[in-house]
Amino acid sequence: MTTKLVYRDSAGVVINIGEWDFMEVIFVDPDTGEEIKRVQNNPIPDGATSAEEEIVTLEDGGLAAANP
Repeated sequence: MTTKLVYRDSAGVVINIGEWDFMEVIFVDPDTGEEIKRVQNNPIPDGATSAEEEIVTLEDGGLAAANP
């Protein structure tokens, strides 16, 4: 088996396997090229946790935590 980063919600349900996509947008000043601000459009939910866990590949090619 292999391991990957697994995110679970506050109830322990798997919500993501692999790196979290924050969908971050960086706003840049067009005149100076300096960063003005960063906005995360997909923050990690409150109470969520992450840890390296063993994963399995399902018949359809999807991934699942070995310990659901």
